[in-house]
Amino acid sequence: MEKKRQKRIDLAIFFMVVIVALIVAFALGLEAKTDISYTPYNGDWQHYNMFRRLLSGQTPFVDFPLVLG
Repeated sequence: MEKKRQKRIDLAIFFMVVIVALIVAFALGLEAKTDISYTPYNGDWQHYNMFRRLLSGQTPFVDFPLVLG
């Protein structure tokens, strides 16, 4: 009876840790997704910075040079 109860408690703790890890991962992913600043991340500027500048109204070759990575 005691082993069964301990096993159930261990299983509950495991699932709580998994749920907390998923919540933390979701929160960090959401924070990264909502940050659309012009600060380049590792490799991010090569793909998206040009589109961000165009959408903000800048003109290519006048306000910024085109960089192909």
